Amino acid sequence: PRRTLPPGQRPPRPRPARGMTPPDALAAAARALVGTPFRPGGRDPATGLDCFGLLHAALVAIGIQPSLPATHRQRKLALPDLDPWLVANRLVIAQAPAIAGDVMLLRCGPAQPHCAILTLTGFVHAHAGLRRVVEAPGMPPYPLLSHARLDTRRGTD
Repeated sequence: PRRTLPPGQRPPRPRPARGMTPPDALAAAARALVGTPFRPGGRDPATGLDCFGLLHAALVAIGIQPSLPATHRQRKLALPDLDPWLVANRLVIAQAPAIAGDVMLLRCGPAQPHCAILTLTGFVHAHAGLRRVVEAPGMPPYPLLSHARLDTRRGTD
């Protein structure tokens, strides 16, 4: 269902349940943002999110202060630029099979990376066509650029 907020009201900050692993907490935080309006370059759930804004908001919700691009500069990132960018945001390149809470960087179009966060049954992403954050079943249908996971060896801010 689509969620609308009165002007100036912020959505409640999702809180991970006690005992959740950091990846599970990231997946839960992403799911709590489903229904948030889509906005290109958006980094605030109250005004709208794009895919990198979704990742930003989910990381903030679990206590990590990320360093994500504030504009669409991320669209200019090439594959060699993505891995260091992920590591700088407390994510490590995952070699193991995908699990809930993993971050998938995908190629939606030429020079257009897209970010999705996996859940137990699918993935959460900011869908430009539907104009909101959605959860879709299964795996993302786009080519995979990089697959990352929260670095659990590092603490939160």
